Amino acid sequence: MWIAGVMQGLMWRAVNVDGTLTYTFIESVRQLPICDSPRSGTLYLLDGGMAYNVAKTIAAGKWR
Repeated sequence: MWIAGVMQGLMWRAVNVDGTLTYTFIESVRQLPICDSPRSGTLYLLDGGMAYNVAKTIAAGKWR
């Protein structure tokens, strides 16, 4: 995520010779899924594991 933030920041700061921005906001956002997909997949799996753990704890009645 840190690398994606640095990449997006550098894209926002890139300017042409005439001072206009090299990349539009949409172009910089389109590059983020490349960096976010491994993180999103990992969070999805961890959330599923946490939901399973909570369900098993409630079913066992050990949460009181």
